[in-house]
Amino acid sequence: EVFLEIGKTHTVFAYNRNDKKDTENKRVSTNRVEHLRELLLKRGLKPPYVLVGHSLGGTYVQYFAKKYPSEVVGVVVVDTPCPGALEDVSVFPKILLNVLKEIHQIDQKILALPRTNIDMSILVATQKRFTSQYKEYIPMINLIHEKAKEYSTLYPQCTMEWVDTGHVVMFEKPELVSEAIKELLAKIENSVG
Repeated sequence: EVFLEIGKTHTVFAYNRNDKKDTENKRVSTNRVEHLRELLLKRGLKPPYVLVGHSLGGTYVQYFAKKYPSEVVGVVVVDTPCPGALEDVSVFPKILLNVLKEIHQIDQKILALPRTNIDMSILVATQKRFTSQYKEYIPMINLIHEKAKEYSTLYPQCTMEWVDTGHVVMFEKPELVSEAIKELLAKIENSVG
């Protein structure tokens, strides 16, 4: 729904980092950013970009924005841990350790790059229903929520909204994601024009 809604007024491009047709499916995480950049240019989609990413995808778009700051004017991250939030893996269920390792590797690269003054909108899911059903995830969610406050240090121009959803915000409340994107686009368009 988000893709279709934003596509009514803006050019949109969706990138599936785990495309089954991808011959390099085991692509090194930071190479995914290079791959996305290459695809955008091959499709004739030239910068500047507004990037949107969910969860691990949110980590990728932050890395893209910091690595290529002249090509990105805005970022929306949806329920993505703040870079550096995953240092203490002891509170995370073992099933998530492979994903956490990948996020941690990219986080280190994000934190090593210079600070940028990029406009960013951050949606953080409360995940109340999820944690009420799966109590073993409460320490992990609490840590992620506590560390989310550090986004404002990393990105001084960010706005943050806590949303009463589970992790897949774009399916549970797509209107919230669409609205965050539209607000960021309007802010960018007003500052340019």
